[in-house]
Amino acid sequence: MSLADEFCEWERKVVEVVREFRTLLRCPVRARELVDGPEERIRQGLLHFLVRLSGDVGFLLDAERNRHDIDLHWSIPPECRPPIPPMLIVETKVDGAGGDWNGQLLRYLRESGGDCGVVFTGQRMWKLTPEAASHRVAPLSSLTDLAALIRDRAAMDPLALVRADFVAGCDGELDAIQRLSQRYRYTTFVLSIRGNEVACRQLRFSESSFTYRPATHHTHVLSEVNIREVERLVRIEP
Repeated sequence: MSLADEFCEWERKVVEVVREFRTLLRCPVRARELVDGPEERIRQGLLHFLVRLSGDVGFLLDAERNRHDIDLHWSIPPECRPPIPPMLIVETKVDGAGGDWNGQLLRYLRESGGDCGVVFTGQRMWKLTPEAASHRVAPLSSLTDLAALIRDRAAMDPLALVRADFVAGCDGELDAIQRLSQRYRYTTFVLSIRGNEVACRQLRFSESSFTYRPATHHTHVLSEVNIREVERLVRIEP
């Protein structure tokens, strides 16, 4: 079976809605209706495949976030949202349409810190991996190949330590919060301090004190409290 024949099975799952003489496509991820078009139909068909796969493989699925067609992310608690590179970026395109598809995907990968992407047209598919001065392209011949790639990427799980430190920080382990703040230096941490939720940036720990810049104020003035008044981590914001 060719890739095109295999993909037809998923294109048939795309939900059409006719409204005011227009055909709209119901997105299974964004829970909204989008204007029908060749590229949108390819995207929606692939999303149905990925939604099904996400039930078996632990990854999070975003559609059209940060200008990418489809982003796959490693699983992480919803309250933990530091800037994390995507597990995989998938760009859906239409054969015959012009444009530097590889260049576009490569730019997205470099901007987001990602290291693997896929271009999918419904008839052809290939993996793109950025390298120091160029990039490498490898063909994928079936949706089974794509599923295998996603399983391999999900199994890498570079966020295991982040998840462990996040859980420990929520339990009040200050060393875990400090490790997270060193990893994500320019991120907002919401901490419980004296029973209040405080959004903090530029976290600094010592044996006796905790210093931070309030994230809710446009100021470079640092606040300081006794280290014993820092109770726990509540969430991490992007």
